[in-house]
Amino acid sequence: MIYQKNNFNNLIKLIMEKLLEGEETTLEILREQFKNGKISETEFTGYGFFSSFVIPDDVSRTKKESFQIDDLHVDVKKLSNGIGFVLFIKNGIINQLEGFTYGDEECPENIEITNISYIYQDKKRDLNELIKNWEK
Repeated sequence: MIYQKNNFNNLIKLIMEKLLEGEETTLEILREQFKNGKISETEFTGYGFFSSFVIPDDVSRTKKESFQIDDLHVDVKKLSNGIGFVLFIKNGIINQLEGFTYGDEECPENIEITNISYIYQDKKRDLNELIKNWEK
């Protein structure tokens, strides 16, 4: 599928589903937050984007207040190194999603995904490694 600025929220939803995938309590809480929240704005930088979220006050918060989820990589046509993502959790709630290209490659207007994978060995999610990174 090709994602353009006029259907960019669909790309964000796909990325969030992948970032929040897995049988783990913290991820379950974050999935519930995302389900009940909304994307408040997206700023395009030329080399990626920042999307901010509004999450209702009455949703559960994660025990760890501030951490990042950054184990997702997306291969995209017209980009030699693809796009990386960082989901920022602040005060126990989803705060912001950053998507970025590597080096000095500009992000194309039309994002055509060719592959989605995790950065761990065998390109599969390693929940133990992900959780270890939260503890740093």
